[in-house]
Amino acid sequence: MFGVFKAKGVFVPINYLLTGREMAYQVNNSESSFLLVENLFYKEVKSHLTEMQSVKKMLILNRFGKVEDKQFVDFEEAIKSYSTREPDKILNIWDPILIMYTSGTESLPKGVILTNQSVISEAVSAIIASKSDPNTVILHSLPLQHVRGLTVGLIPNLIIGATNIIIPRPDVQLILETVEKYKVTALGTVPTMWIAILNHPDLRKYDLSSIEVIGYGASKMPVEVLKKLKELFHKAKFYNYYGQTEATGVDIMLFPEDHDKKLDKSGKELVFSYVELMDDNGDVIKDTNKIGEIVIRGPQIMVGYYKNSEATEKAFMYDWFHSGDMGIRDDESYLQFIDRKKDMIKSGGENVSALEVEEIIYKHPAVKEVAVVGLPDPKWIEVVTAVVVLKDEFKGKVVEEDIIKFCKQYLSSFKVPKRVIFLNTLPKNPTGKIMKNELKKILLKS
Repeated sequence: MFGVFKAKGVFVPINYLLTGREMAYQVNNSESSFLLVENLFYKEVKSHLTEMQSVKKMLILNRFGKVEDKQFVDFEEAIKSYSTREPDKILNIWDPILIMYTSGTESLPKGVILTNQSVISEAVSAIIASKSDPNTVILHSLPLQHVRGLTVGLIPNLIIGATNIIIPRPDVQLILETVEKYKVTALGTVPTMWIAILNHPDLRKYDLSSIEVIGYGASKMPVEVLKKLKELFHKAKFYNYYGQTEATGVDIMLFPEDHDKKLDKSGKELVFSYVELMDDNGDVIKDTNKIGEIVIRGPQIMVGYYKNSEATEKAFMYDWFHSGDMGIRDDESYLQFIDRKKDMIKSGGENVSALEVEEIIYKHPAVKEVAVVGLPDPKWIEVVTAVVVLKDEFKGKVVEEDIIKFCKQYLSSFKVPKRVIFLNTLPKNPTGKIMKNELKKILLKS
């Protein structure tokens, strides 16, 4: 990654949980000319290589075993063939260095363009806010295609000279073993992973006493879960992170000293972040305890969405970046995240577009109508739920497993509905639009 930066290139990290088809879309959309694949994901990528039209050279990183394919150049061998001289390039502060994909609410992911300034600003902001210490031993359990894992976690801790431990997957057993083995002092992950850690049957067998700092974010942490964590790690300092890919990571933080009285809050702005609440008319809401959309300014904000001027213009209405999240401030200026303005589902720390899932389900010949919503779940925080109206001739013949199996052919595992509910009708407004909020109320009552 840093080599790409040095060469004045643009690094595009891709989620390894995606299907080959989804990976190919991001490769082509970003117009990536070099493709670097770890051999663990070779089979998934191989079947879609012909779809990656922009790629001119393919490299394979043989970490576990070795892949023999003449289409690929061995990464380590390629490195040896180049000079050790510094690239003859000057990286300017405004130059783009990252394109990170976020699913948003549309059916196709959007490429977020982050500049050198974006990444530096976020890193400095995170270092100041977290009071980072070079003696820290931090475990990175989140995939590095996430801003929380890369621009908030790894890069700032590399800058200060901390000890960084990267594990290949967010596995509870592996996390516990690594904390004990390396005496990890800092661990940050998503609420679903913290829930899994708390519920691990052998949790008490591991020595986790080295942990001094705990971070959480990417989705809302249930207060009851947070209380249990505070009991288990009673000596640790807790940090709640709120932010987005478009803002290079974190803009608001709940600090350790606030965790005794403000557990349900997201926190306050960081050093480079300007955060306001805005109404639908573009007016900033100055009154406390009034809900509005969270809007942000600052040097860490993205340039825009790659090759998507329409979405970029919409995101920066009234000269503020619009998060799409609703929030409220209390009398002490603490901001609380309320809910998504649109139909984004956050399940297990991953963003899932309801529209994307609906488009796939509509392909099923038995489906008349479908609405996809997120319902509360003790493990996943929100569980992707498909509410389906079947065509008359298929009623009683198609069951939940049929829809789930169908979705697995087209969607990544974290996007596949974990529940399918069959109804005879869906609630609609006078114009015929499905009222998802009303649908959620019906489902929660039942």
